[in-house]
Amino acid sequence: MLGRRQALGLAGVAAVSALTGCRASGVVARTSAGDTTAPRGTLAPSVIDRIADSFTPGPLATRRDLHALTSARSVLVGDIGVGELQACQLHADTSIRVIEKLTGIHLDQKYLVLLPRTSAEFDSWSHDRTADVAGDYCAPVDSSWQGWVVIKCAAAVGHGMTLLDDDDYLNSVIRHELFHANTLEDGDGGAPKWVLEGFAEWVASAIMIAFPTKPPPAVVPTDADFAHRPGSSYAQAFVFVAYLVDRFGQRSAIRFYKRATDASGGSTSHAFHAVFGATLASVTKDWAAQYKKQVAELVS
Repeated sequence: MLGRRQALGLAGVAAVSALTGCRASGVVARTSAGDTTAPRGTLAPSVIDRIADSFTPGPLATRRDLHALTSARSVLVGDIGVGELQACQLHADTSIRVIEKLTGIHLDQKYLVLLPRTSAEFDSWSHDRTADVAGDYCAPVDSSWQGWVVIKCAAAVGHGMTLLDDDDYLNSVIRHELFHANTLEDGDGGAPKWVLEGFAEWVASAIMIAFPTKPPPAVVPTDADFAHRPGSSYAQAFVFVAYLVDRFGQRSAIRFYKRATDASGGSTSHAFHAVFGATLASVTKDWAAQYKKQVAELVS
């Protein structure tokens, strides 16, 4: 449900940080969350130009049709309708509260979420060209700055609908990406994708579970699997993480995630054994033995 995390240049990160009050200056024309009649172009042109400097090429340089909404915890910018942007901000702010309570990580700056209406704009804003991606977290390259989330509003979700037409799916993608934004600001520590994506999918599963009609085999996916078989890999990682939470408890599972994504925490296998008191291989074997029953319960 997300693309690769992209490390953009420092100048680009600084430009977007102007929106969220993180070590940069900039003025955003704020639109009241209760105002559904705000005119288009509510984002100050000077800030649009700053954002344009963040991307290659700068597709926003000539844009004057963007809305910006701010709350105590988030800044949302996009060319979707104001009402749609407001609904997304409600989802985002709810998810931020849930995620920060779960992880114990509270970011000082506001979370930045970009919501382009078209796929072409998403490709420019996120630097991710994966066709079936629904969202992306663009990670910072320096701890002095912050990353941002981009949601692919035009992503197809079946039956001729886009992400904006399926509120639960949209909400789950926003939560998935915000989990990355909350936990990976300082990098992912070289953790494998099954950890990064499995936990993000598990957090988003409180809203909805996206699972293939034909369950994939009970195998913990490798990073190569995510590149070649993303759909089944996300599902496999999610089910494995759900098993870890059920077996060892939510608190231990989050402790493992934090240790696995910490560059000083050692290998994933070492972090796994240190937290759970069992080897990854042995737990994977136990998981596979009950996999069919678990999947049946998850999708029932």
